[in-house]
Amino acid sequence: MNSTLGPIFVLMLLSTSVLICAALVLYKPYKLFVDGKKKEALDTVVSTAFWLFIFSVLFMGGMLIFK
Repeated sequence: MNSTLGPIFVLMLLSTSVLICAALVLYKPYKLFVDGKKKEALDTVVSTAFWLFIFSVLFMGGMLIFK
């Protein structure tokens, strides 16, 4: 697209994707935190961040090896 609508649609798609991913990842820790289970909520967030990091590193490594 040669108009300004292309970048606007891409940014809207990115924003929607980020909102959905944040809701999926943070809903359970939020519910735990509200229920007074603060340690479990923090453990869930840290565990999720750790596994996302591991999968990202593995994916990037695979991309470098099998390019």
